Amino acid sequence: RTKEDDRMKITVLYFGQLKQQAGTASETLEVDDSPVAEVYRQLKERHGLSMPFENLRAARNETFCKGTEAIRADDVIAFMPPMSGG
Repeated sequence: RTKEDDRMKITVLYFGQLKQQAGTASETLEVDDSPVAEVYRQLKERHGLSMPFENLRAARNETFCKGTEAIRADDVIAFMPPMSGG
């Protein structure tokens, strides 16, 4: 088995200011077996996202999740800034 065999395709959705910073609402990625927070860290570096993981909400397949949650092939991961209400 090669390293490429361990990579999985996922879809990432961006909301709010993250969408503007990433320059896209969604993208398909190939990632290693990583938790949600590690995938965000890589995307933060790639796109220059300003928000630390601790300050946003993440969802895996439409369910809010912790950063430690493992990602599986074909998951849809969403990153959302905190909602401002009034």
